[in-house]
Amino acid sequence: MGEDVPKLTLTLDHDGPMPLGSFTEALSRLSGRYGRYSRTHGEADAAKLYIAEIRQGSIVIDLVSAAVAAQAVIEGAGGVNNLFEFGKNVASLLGKFRSGDTNPAEVSISDCDDARAIIKPVLNSDGGGLTLAVNGDHNIIQPILIHLNQHEAQVIDNRAALLRNALGTQIEQSVSSALFVWKQIQDGPGIEVGKRSPDRGIIASVDRTARPVVFADANVKDDMYRGDQNPFEVGFVVDALILLGPNGPAGYRITALHDVIPLDPA
Repeated sequence: MGEDVPKLTLTLDHDGPMPLGSFTEALSRLSGRYGRYSRTHGEADAAKLYIAEIRQGSIVIDLVSAAVAAQAVIEGAGGVNNLFEFGKNVASLLGKFRSGDTNPAEVSISDCDDARAIIKPVLNSDGGGLTLAVNGDHNIIQPILIHLNQHEAQVIDNRAALLRNALGTQIEQSVSSALFVWKQIQDGPGIEVGKRSPDRGIIASVDRTARPVVFADANVKDDMYRGDQNPFEVGFVVDALILLGPNGPAGYRITALHDVIPLDPA
């Protein structure tokens, strides 16, 4: 493919042989995550990542999307944005597990498994590291999205394993057509929080304490945040998953919005 095709460039630094299984599992997890991401962000169901080139030295892999490549030909630089946003999604995922502040309500089991697989090739190599960047039109390098050394990769692996175990011991319950009210909102897509979720809300039929909130789809947060109404003066009829820990509800994942209703004045 030509230089005008946007590429997601993954660099794996290593000292000595790299296990083939770790390498292929990392690429497989990236591809699967891209498929899920593209389906929820308007790309074709068949969107997949392909290896365009593997270069010598450290393992430098250029990954391209057939859908993005076609878009780049038609729309010029527009194709860069899709891969750039997906790259930010992966960087945000790894950033969650690099932080000690993330709680189980903010990630899923697949998030934990994806993160551990992506960084696995550099875990057991002295001097190992991972860099993710995007090459845009005419091979213009976009800012590096994330760079990890071996120690940071080990922190991510340990944190993801702990959170996955916590998720395995927690029970997810669901509520339908429940009244949700905001207590705190931060501008930005609730589905891709880099560290702790800054959003807090209450579902009084479950718990009267404000809990962390994440969203199955960023559009749901937009519908509950943007618009003519003040989001703190209305209630939202939602479907939600409740993540339960040993001490009760740990957070909510809003899956659907059904209605917006005015609240009685306090």
